[in-house]
Amino acid sequence: NIEKFREMKERIEQRTKSRGGRFARTPFILSCALLYGGLVAPMLMTTKYYAENPVASFWNYAIKLCIGTTWAGFLIAAVGDITKSWVKASRRRAGVSEAGAGMLVTGGIFSILRHPNYTGEVLAWTASFAASILVVGEWAVSGSPNRVSGYFLTLCGVGVAGINFIFSQATGSLGRG
Repeated sequence: NIEKFREMKERIEQRTKSRGGRFARTPFILSCALLYGGLVAPMLMTTKYYAENPVASFWNYAIKLCIGTTWAGFLIAAVGDITKSWVKASRRRAGVSEAGAGMLVTGGIFSILRHPNYTGEVLAWTASFAASILVVGEWAVSGSPNRVSGYFLTLCGVGVAGINFIFSQATGSLGRG
């Protein structure tokens, strides 16, 4: 076992050297960290907002609507993923070939939305960003802007722009034959 571990370690080291060293992926890792930071920032902002403003107001209702839309988007994405997995697994068991139109899912939520998993994710992250804009708007109107609100809003913008870019790239070729 120790010998196998050493061989595996040597293969990993050789692969690392052939790819330009350990720091070659740093820009990619940092961009992923920035994207995920941007996707988490709306949750941090709305949590802070509700901790400071428990009283019902227009802002609370509007933010709750955005948060509800966020959850609806994630639900749409999850239903799309589950539907696709279930249909494709049942077709594989029936012997349908992976190549060709036999695996195309057109029933269920796919009869309403062509790409429900992508559509749901984009809806969710965009609504999450809208909630952050409302939080910053309320802070500005109330005269008590948070010192970090600009930073968080920028981070939220990076997150929603990044995830929409990723999904547009991922779905760009899906509609083409």
